[in-house]
Amino acid sequence: MSFSVGAWELVQVLAKIVMYAGMAAASGGMLVLCLLQREAARLPATPENPAAAHWCQLQYRVLLRQCAWAATAGLLATLLLFLLQVGSISQNGLPGMLDPLLLRVLAATPVGTGTAFKLAGFVLALLVMLLAALRVSAGDLRVLSIGQLLANASALLLFALSFAVVGHASALGLFVQLAAGVHVIAVLLWIGALQPLRKLNATGDTAILLPLLRTFGVLGWSLVGCLLLGGSVMLWQMLGRASDLLTTVYGGLMLAKLQMASCLLGLAALNKFRLVPGYVEKTRPQLQTSIGLELVLALLIIVLTATLTTLTGPPLADAAHLPDI
Repeated sequence: MSFSVGAWELVQVLAKIVMYAGMAAASGGMLVLCLLQREAARLPATPENPAAAHWCQLQYRVLLRQCAWAATAGLLATLLLFLLQVGSISQNGLPGMLDPLLLRVLAATPVGTGTAFKLAGFVLALLVMLLAALRVSAGDLRVLSIGQLLANASALLLFALSFAVVGHASALGLFVQLAAGVHVIAVLLWIGALQPLRKLNATGDTAILLPLLRTFGVLGWSLVGCLLLGGSVMLWQMLGRASDLLTTVYGGLMLAKLQMASCLLGLAALNKFRLVPGYVEKTRPQLQTSIGLELVLALLIIVLTATLTTLTGPPLADAAHLPDI
């Protein structure tokens, strides 16, 4: 399958980049907020230490503000993407994006279902953030209740379902849909946590930050396992044969994505096994640089993913007539 590039497709790629980044930043940011709350509660001196308590309150506000902006941008990008898909079908310029008949038709398809799941996930995440912000304003160090955590997990599940019900995974059966869901959850949490972790590392209270980094290191490798397992199943099912990696546009882009993911895993291993265990003030800049490089690679992976799902598709889609996302 080759590229089909036009103005509509290029704008859709941009909208998908913002949507994917918004999902990741909102999901990963709330994960870091949860870990920060956990470590703050476990530190015996925190309630009696005004400086530590103030630092936690400040980081809560920063994290929630970043997550809220990301979720809002993702929500708007999701709406725009749906309208762009309508406009792409109508081929009637900007007015075609609001064609009532096509809006109803597309809303009744898996694309409409996936969009609804994404929008519901963003709205639910924003409600959790609002409740957490109210607790921060009240001076509470425990800003996420069990109910809020469950609601946030439900938002993440909605994001995963939105990918499982549309596109190539939906046409390949329940097993591939489950793999896609697991892959999406792992990716969103892992790469979405990078910027918050980098921000905390830049200003961090070491007594709280170090155990948080260690906890994320353990959790991160579980996420990596899920990411690799889900991604491998999807790739195996979507490629007609291994040679397609070398002979098709989709395969070439996928190889580039895999190479970037390998570099990302290498940096994650460096952080977990060298920089975090030997963490002291003088190694803080090294960890900062490493996480920064991870962020660059994560952004490139998001760009490639948006391109793969918009401008091309797996070779198997030609033979099986699978719909593009």
